[in-house]
Amino acid sequence: MSRTAQRLGKTTSAISKNLQRLREELCDPLFIRQSSGLEPTTYALTLAAKLTKIQKDIDAAFDSDSFEPRLFKGKITLAANAALMHLYRGELLLALTEQAPMANIEIVQWQEDSYQRILDGSINAGLHFLNENCTQSIMQHVLPTT
Repeated sequence: MSRTAQRLGKTTSAISKNLQRLREELCDPLFIRQSSGLEPTTYALTLAAKLTKIQKDIDAAFDSDSFEPRLFKGKITLAANAALMHLYRGELLLALTEQAPMANIEIVQWQEDSYQRILDGSINAGLHFLNENCTQSIMQHVLPTT
């Protein structure tokens, strides 16, 4: 598990907790401890194959050249932590207006329900501190220090 944690940039404890949640949710041990290490169960192998196909389909959908930010005329809503917005406001607004000059940019204060609103699509992106407990359905990126 330590190699997996290192590869994902997480702690071993975080990986262990996530794995335990998956085991409970899926009602399967997912891995069996062997002398050579952890071996996936038949269910885990089946699930991995299905998830690999789903990931390829998602990648194909986003690899499309059909979206052109410069032509986008809709609303982009960004939820931002006030302290981080103070640090990154200039760079962020410049990047957004350069990439999507015709978009209507709306910046709202980060709220308790912002993660859920990102998931339901009413917020397009967020600017907040890295959260190890954040659902993996939300992609997190570390911003470079200025």
